[in-house]
Amino acid sequence: NYPGSELAPEAIKSVQYSLMALGRETEAIDIANKYVATNPESPFAPVFQKKIGEMFFQGKKYNDAITEFQKFIEKHPSDENTPEVMYLMAKSHINLNNPEKAIEIFDAIQRTYPKSEWAPMAMLEKGLLYLDLANINKADSILAEMTEKYPQSELSAQAGFERAIIRYRRGDTTSAIELFREVKRIFPETDWGDQSIYRIAMHYRANGQYDS
Repeated sequence: NYPGSELAPEAIKSVQYSLMALGRETEAIDIANKYVATNPESPFAPVFQKKIGEMFFQGKKYNDAITEFQKFIEKHPSDENTPEVMYLMAKSHINLNNPEKAIEIFDAIQRTYPKSEWAPMAMLEKGLLYLDLANINKADSILAEMTEKYPQSELSAQAGFERAIIRYRRGDTTSAIELFREVKRIFPETDWGDQSIYRIAMHYRANGQYDS
């Protein structure tokens, strides 16, 4: 048991991180589990519950991670970290080749926590997932909706870039170049802006032209 001392959680976290650094994940998880079991009402309990799931996720034990993330969501639905936990749970399902469940969770993040920073991330991931599933029209629709909802988010730079690639591969080079230019104009300092410049340059070079 870890009675009242407010220093106890910080001390436990320090031990946890040290064990993780030494590759002793099982011991670190045991420490976190013991704290949650003996101090379920502590304000630090959600921190440790989330950490357990993250350790399983980092260790690629995705089924265990999903179990722990689900516990967190059920016990702490209003916690500020719940959208992130849901996001990590969706990513776990992707790693287990369960895209339908991942999409369901991404939808739930958007629906339940639309103002969270994880909402645009969920939307982007959903669009990319549909690309992986070769549902190009659905992916394009989601990525377009994302850029409309979150026009200033840097994540929209990637969404715009991916939409340009879709058009380029379809042979609609005029529309693709327009989208690449839009990404370059709105997000000039991002990697996606740089990649857009490169794609435009390569297109004109391949056609013996110069970008005006």
